[in-house]
Amino acid sequence: MRYPSQYIALHRMNTRTGLGMLNTIIGAFKRLGLDAQTTASMFRAYSYYLTGAILDETSGYAKGPSAAEAVPEEEVARDYPQVVAAGPFFKQEHFDRTFSTGLEIFLRAIEEASKGTAKA
Repeated sequence: MRYPSQYIALHRMNTRTGLGMLNTIIGAFKRLGLDAQTTASMFRAYSYYLTGAILDETSGYAKGPSAAEAVPEEEVARDYPQVVAAGPFFKQEHFDRTFSTGLEIFLRAIEEASKGTAKA
C-alpha cells in the first residue's frame, strides 16, 4: 500500500496499523542482537533518515527555490561556489544514488553497532 509521503512523515503512529508497522521495524533491529537502547537509537536514526529523504525529495529540492526573496543567481555564483558546484547533484536524477549512499552508510553503522552491543 502506498501512502502520500507527508502522511508517513507527519502521521502519529499510535493506531493499530501504525503500531504494527513500528513493531515490525523495531523487531528487525532487535533481531540483529542490539540491546534495547541501541535498538531504539537505531530505529530513530533510521526513521529520521527516511523522513528527511521523503520530505526533501517530495517537498524540497525537487520543487526549486523556496525563499520568498531568493538570492540573485549572479550573487550565488559569485559568493557561494561550493553550493554552485554541488547544485547539479541536488537534482531529481541523483535522488536514488544519494539515498542509496546514505542508506549504505547507515547499514554499515547498524552492522558495527550490532557487533558491539550486549543483548538485552
